[in-house]
Amino acid sequence: MRHIEEIQVLRAFAALAIVIHHGIFETVAFAASGGTAFLPPKILPWPAGVDLFFVISGFVMVVSSQRLFGKAGGPRHFLWRRAARIVPLYWAATALVLLASALIPGAVSTVRPSLAMALASFAFIPMARPDGVTQPVYSLGWTLNFEMFFYAVFALFLPLSRSRALAGIALALGAATVFGLLVRPANAALAFWSAPMVLLFVAGMGIATLRLAGFGLPLPFRLSMVLAALALLALDPFGLMRDPLAMVQTLDVARIAAWGVPAALLMMAAALRGKEEPAERRSGAVWTLLVALGEASYALYLIHPFVFRPMREALIRLGVAPLIGPWPYLALIVTCACAASLLVHWLAERPVTAYLQARLA
Repeated sequence: MRHIEEIQVLRAFAALAIVIHHGIFETVAFAASGGTAFLPPKILPWPAGVDLFFVISGFVMVVSSQRLFGKAGGPRHFLWRRAARIVPLYWAATALVLLASALIPGAVSTVRPSLAMALASFAFIPMARPDGVTQPVYSLGWTLNFEMFFYAVFALFLPLSRSRALAGIALALGAATVFGLLVRPANAALAFWSAPMVLLFVAGMGIATLRLAGFGLPLPFRLSMVLAALALLALDPFGLMRDPLAMVQTLDVARIAAWGVPAALLMMAAALRGKEEPAERRSGAVWTLLVALGEASYALYLIHPFVFRPMREALIRLGVAPLIGPWPYLALIVTCACAASLLVHWLAERPVTAYLQARLA
């Protein structure tokens, strides 16, 4: 997928939106330590980057798995490659959180993880914490619990032809959503996996089907889709931005309508390039950086909290909070997180993934 640069740039924007969202919370705490109130304007719902990631994931799985449909060994090959890509960095992050929780109680989370929670986290199984919130030990892993569920369903239908497989996956995820809305299961895992959020993967698969069929849109129309998506996000018709904490935990139909539809529009604008448009690669420092960040978006998503918290603690203890100011601080921590993610991607994530995937060949 690194050759579809528009998709990588979209990945970069999705990851940066989440990083900015968490960076705002860090900046509020940092500014308060210096006696300053930080109230950033609510321009866009930054957590919607997760919704965009899910649409991208549905698209990427279809495009990157074309040779696996209808193959007997397709599911094994697909799941191994997905595990090699997702598991090592997430397990490392989870282990660091568990270590920090053991060494410095309360520094990472107010909820002390149990052995069952730790095992469920490593296994990507949703489990309710003692406070009732369904989150893994490393809270960012809630999105990966959705991803792994999608991968399992995707692999189940891979032995079929592509058209039948995609229809089966869409029906299975749609049935799961209907089950969740009608039954409202008490089991945390069933309630989690049947949330309407899984429909975002279906949207991405649909866009991939259009691309593979050669469907394209003219540039003016695609630009209008981008503007429409940004307008929908900014207008916030369901009021999800009023409560920053509640909107992150909202996984229902309102979130799909408010954030999923714009995410699908952005994905279509990026993926459905018209045939009349030139196919040559774009250039420029900013574009190249965004493509690189897109390739490192998984690392950026997972490691930015490990950059934010130490930086905040170090700068507060140095007593420089009143000198820096909230906006420069937010720019500083986001920049440092991006730099760290590129290093982790180049030095650890990419070589480890390549090694593990080569073991399958």
